[in-house]
Amino acid sequence: MNVVDGLERVRRMLEDNGAAPATLQAVDAVLANADRISGGSNAQAQSLLRLTRMLMRTPASQQDIRVYNDLARLEEQLAERAESAQREREALDSRPMPKDHKFYKAQKAREKAAKKSG
Repeated sequence: MNVVDGLERVRRMLEDNGAAPATLQAVDAVLANADRISGGSNAQAQSLLRLTRMLMRTPASQQDIRVYNDLARLEEQLAERAESAQREREALDSRPMPKDHKFYKAQKAREKAAKKSG
């Protein structure tokens, strides 16, 4: 994911959570810096969760408890969403795979052969 796009999504999520104006200003400052840096638009981030954790380590969040709390709340929401997605993937992976038509056709042929010989 593009860092600038990710930061914009984080900002929108913070707005939806009713974050403090100082939090939005802190994200805007990081967003402007990322946009200004050459290649910043090409920089990649692994996830929104990683971006949020990075924002939690900025001086703005370390100096203002409201900013940190807003980011911590968003981090918790993103972590829960990631865990839920992981559980869904694991459930899909552990689901038994259905047999294809050939398997049942061969099974029927084996049963017929067993009846004829028995």
